[in-house]
Amino acid sequence: MRIETLENFIAISREESISLAAEKMHISQPALSQQLASMEKELGAKLFVRDTRKLKLTDAGMIVQRKAAEILSLYQEMKTDLTGENIEGKIRIGCGELASMDMLSDAIAAFSEIHPRVSFHLISMNADKSVEMMDHGQLELALVMEPIFFEKYNFMRFPVEEEWVCCMKQDDPLVHKEYITPKDLAGSRIILPYREGAANIVLSWFGEYAATLKVAGSSSFYSNAAVMVKKGMGRAIYIKRQIPYPSDDDVVCCRLEPRIKVLSSLIWDKQYQSTEVRKFIEFLIGFLNK
Repeated sequence: MRIETLENFIAISREESISLAAEKMHISQPALSQQLASMEKELGAKLFVRDTRKLKLTDAGMIVQRKAAEILSLYQEMKTDLTGENIEGKIRIGCGELASMDMLSDAIAAFSEIHPRVSFHLISMNADKSVEMMDHGQLELALVMEPIFFEKYNFMRFPVEEEWVCCMKQDDPLVHKEYITPKDLAGSRIILPYREGAANIVLSWFGEYAATLKVAGSSSFYSNAAVMVKKGMGRAIYIKRQIPYPSDDDVVCCRLEPRIKVLSSLIWDKQYQSTEVRKFIEFLIGFLNK
């Protein structure tokens, strides 16, 4: 069985579609279908079943997926060791505007000093979009705020707490308070995070006062939420690190009491990872444990 066959199998398992995998791997759909049929015949097992319009791995397929990922990882490592060359490639990271970005950026900078031929591409998005793109092989890593469904992914939790604040206009009657409580915001027009998990965290904080709120809107990007605040649409609750205009006199942010603090994690697919991604993850683990 050829390495190319294993790579194509991994692509099918990620895309859950032969046509999408064929497009990604630059191979014709009939050729890929034939390759999969030959692989199943060679192994004596059905590797996929069709579920509505998607292909799902069978139990045998999940075993092959895990072993194929191990083989491909070892193959890439062997090539790197034999050539004696510096690793190269690109790593795409979906990331929210989080406090942990400082630490991740420090690690990227340090890694780049050792491996200058690896480029990093940071794409701002919320956790749901990061997970969607990762599932389709469009991202290698994602820095996401919890809660997140970890069963599908390996993850590394950052030792940085993400703290929520209330964003208000400069002339808001609450701006002089030391902190903001749920009772202070009872009956307010509120701008929530667009992501359901994050919005639920905020609404849980309000407790009995949640029912009194008037939800004025939501935003995936907190810079846009701040613009909504500036235009008088309401008050926004979002992550402190995500304050977009720290010097803008029109927007004031105040801590919450009781405080809402959550953690963020770097996640990656449990399937095959390229040499550069694997090396960066290993480097990051050591970097964070310093």
